[in-house]
Amino acid sequence: MSYLKHFALAIPPFASTPDPSFFFPSHDYSNIVASLEFAIRRDFGIVKLVGDDGTGKTTLSRLLQSNLAHDDAAVAMLDARAAGRILPALCACFGLQPEADHFEALRRFLLSQHHFGRLTVAIIDEAHHLEPEDFKALVRLERLDVEKKKLLQIVLLGHSQLDERLAQPEGSELARYIVFSLATQPLNEEESRRYLLHRLRLARPPEAEDEPQVFADTALEQLARWGGGKPYVLNLLAESALQKAGEEGAKLVLPSHVLTAARAYPGLVSGRPSRLSLLRGVPWSVPLLAMALVMSVIIALLTWKRESRPVDLPPPPPPAVVAPVEAPKPVPPPAPPKVEAPKPVPAPPPAAKIEPPKVEAPKPPPAPPAAPKVEPPKVEAVPAPQPEPKPQVAAKPKAKPVVKPVVKAAPSPVEQAPPPSHPGQVSPDDAAPPPPMPAPVATPTASPQEIDLQDAKQAGSGVYPGKHR
Repeated sequence: MSYLKHFALAIPPFASTPDPSFFFPSHDYSNIVASLEFAIRRDFGIVKLVGDDGTGKTTLSRLLQSNLAHDDAAVAMLDARAAGRILPALCACFGLQPEADHFEALRRFLLSQHHFGRLTVAIIDEAHHLEPEDFKALVRLERLDVEKKKLLQIVLLGHSQLDERLAQPEGSELARYIVFSLATQPLNEEESRRYLLHRLRLARPPEAEDEPQVFADTALEQLARWGGGKPYVLNLLAESALQKAGEEGAKLVLPSHVLTAARAYPGLVSGRPSRLSLLRGVPWSVPLLAMALVMSVIIALLTWKRESRPVDLPPPPPPAVVAPVEAPKPVPPPAPPKVEAPKPVPAPPPAAKIEPPKVEAPKPPPAPPAAPKVEPPKVEAVPAPQPEPKPQVAAKPKAKPVVKPVVKAAPSPVEQAPPPSHPGQVSPDDAAPPPPMPAPVATPTASPQEIDLQDAKQAGSGVYPGKHR
């Protein structure tokens, strides 16, 4: 190829044929290969690997085959799309030529391999194209074991359709024997960029390791974005861009070359090209001049349109149309409403007269009897003694003290009690107070002589004091 010498490459770095020597040891791919080898060597039976087209399943299977071949293992690698029935295809891969029963020929071959301690592996690519009879034949091969050791290790590679086939009744029996399942994922943009540089480094001869880079950074960015993380698509775009740059004699693969390659495979490119990334490979003065030119043209067009546009005056307003005013029609006066005489309302029956209860006024208490008048006792004056002769001086008798009677004033008449506040009900407050008791009449104290006279009269002795017999 012409571009190999131009870019100092020994072999095509982006060939579409799967080549395990260009294996890119990403994190996912390294784990998948290690897991497949572990399952096969540990006698797991059937192992499944699914993934989209172009995600590197075939390359991984070729790498697995080469790793197992170093251990003197018998590996049958076949494609289900072209192999036909699975039993005759396996016999052909292992170099067997049975005449009638293919299953019996495979069983004898597997027993001989086990006798010599060799590992036997069948790697079936595009397994989603297998027929229901092939699923049953794989189940029969899986059941062949000696001393709890599987005679055949089976690896199934296919799209996500393989999971759908195994979920149906035709593949449910085979699905029960699958104990290990893996899946490939697309590369991210950073891994895609390292994938391209990894293959370029492997394609260069040892003496050309110091040669300048082949792809511009912007071209690698576009390839990583448009490739969608699928190694198969990345190989196609990079190979086409290299050929285009070699034909033009360019020292680097630019974004314009990648754009040309993307237009050649419109059904494989994912996403849309970035306008900014396409301009990164162009000198900075060119886009600036182009933008200035475009802006000047736009301004000139706007100015010319504004000057050439006639001035449109607003149309005059339409004349106002005055509608003839009709005279209002006379409105007849409203008829007086008919007033009906109110119906006589029957008089209510006379209410019964309620006479208040007769309450007799309390009788005034009788007036107390008048106090008897006490007349003071008459005291006769004691005649003064006649003077006697001087030689005989008689002793004068002592005069008795005169006792004046104490007369108390008569009590004031009792006031009449007021009538009760509520007729018919006499409360303790409305009751008349009891009449006052008459004060005792003080009798004048009699003299001792009168007392003796009264006692004598009562005794009836007939001798009275002061009376001479």
